Amino acid sequence: MFCPQCGNANAVSGVACVGCGTLMADAVVAPPQPARAASQNAVNHEPADTTEFYEAAIGINGGHDYYLSRFQSYDAHGGPQAGWHWPAFFVTFWWMLYRKMWRAAIIYFLAPYAATLFAVAAMALLGQTAGGALGGLVFLLYLGWAFLWIPSHAAGMYYLHCKAKIAESKQASRNEQKQLRILAAKGGSSGVVVILLMLFAVVPVVGILGAIAIPQYAEYTTRTQMKEAQRYTGGAKEAIAAHYYARHRVPSSLEEAGFTQPYPPMVGQASVGKGGVLTVVLAGQSLAGKSLVYVPALDDQQRIVWECRGEDIPVRLLPKDCRPSVVP
Repeated sequence: MFCPQCGNANAVSGVACVGCGTLMADAVVAPPQPARAASQNAVNHEPADTTEFYEAAIGINGGHDYYLSRFQSYDAHGGPQAGWHWPAFFVTFWWMLYRKMWRAAIIYFLAPYAATLFAVAAMALLGQTAGGALGGLVFLLYLGWAFLWIPSHAAGMYYLHCKAKIAESKQASRNEQKQLRILAAKGGSSGVVVILLMLFAVVPVVGILGAIAIPQYAEYTTRTQMKEAQRYTGGAKEAIAAHYYARHRVPSSLEEAGFTQPYPPMVGQASVGKGGVLTVVLAGQSLAGKSLVYVPALDDQQRIVWECRGEDIPVRLLPKDCRPSVVP
């Protein structure tokens, strides 16, 4: 028989346990197991400690060790303590969104608008002097709250946020493993915010690069088209000069000079005026309707030389032979 008190094995005819002296009237044939079973049960279902709940609420992304040590320090001191937090100073709104502090992020976003509206209402009701002073005071308070109080209490705000999430998970279920799963789903950080932040950072950069590159590309295209026009005018000038050398008079048109080359895309019209002046009207998108004017003259050897000028064309876009020697 086995003692019901200590579980010691005794003879069937025994009156008292040889181990502890307990009377054997209530002895059992099989040894008792409740204590061992309870002990094993306790091992298999050991309750989660506070650290596990904090880890589930914080998540495994950046800042895990930092916030965990802060939270444990707050617990030791009985509550959150002031301490500077740089992410909450430089990117306050985005930090709140990243840590899923939605309500705090909305308040932070709307706060400057509320302060501005208050200042405007104060000036409307109290006048420029008194209302302006009151509105300015409110705005100074907002600046102190946004750039001093929040960064110095951000970790404590996050601590209270995580504590609230832990309490919600415990209210949702009595099973600790399920509580941790609920907490891990609702806590942690938001990856979507990281993507949005990158987009907000990339879009301005792309915009700046576009603002630089697009005008440069447009100017490069215009210069290329100007070279096409210059090649056309070069042939026209040669034809006019050849006609003059052969007949000792300038032609009245390019057709008379024997120049019938079709206009390139950059040239809308070309004509020969009085004294052999060649006028080329451009047709490009940026220079449409503007002209290059070539005026002929004879040098000492009675050879034709051309003076070029552009009408309403920026100097930087003119061919080299059309640019003035001194640019104002």
